[in-house]
Amino acid sequence: MSYPPRVRVLILGDSNAVAMGPLLAERLTAAGHEVHQLAKHGRGASWWTRRGWWRVKRTVQQLEPDALIAIFGAKNDSADRRFETAVRKLGGALPRGRVIWIGSPSYRRDRLQRRADRLLKMVRSVMGDRLIDSHPHTDPRDVPRTPDGIHVTKGGARRWADSIAPEVEAALEAD
Repeated sequence: MSYPPRVRVLILGDSNAVAMGPLLAERLTAAGHEVHQLAKHGRGASWWTRRGWWRVKRTVQQLEPDALIAIFGAKNDSADRRFETAVRKLGGALPRGRVIWIGSPSYRRDRLQRRADRLLKMVRSVMGDRLIDSHPHTDPRDVPRTPDGIHVTKGGARRWADSIAPEVEAALEAD
């Protein structure tokens, strides 16, 4: 029996990564990967690539991850141009290795969902097949939300992580 090589993974993100990241990490660790996390509420991609970039660089230098998994929602980045710049910067964050972007979840609020759709299209144009679309995994009718309607509950995060993990594992094992 052949086992996939162990991949050292860094999960980076905002409140979505705080909620879903540890549960995804459980799945990836069970599959034999080494997983580290750098996530904080309210810290969108633009924040990490501007004010928090020193920390991303230091963490990448210390851990030397084979893969970075970016998990961000749609509400923290107010300027689309700044967000696109952040996606491009994070897309090239690893000197060696791959960057996988997990798109924002689906939202109940139409305005936020339109924004999420617009950002997803932009991320897809930058990341191509390194983007994993969360929308099929986070239908607001099936994935419980907190009262704000934006964030997933712990149970919702578990459903999201369990549903998307096979795609993430396949992306990590791809050449």
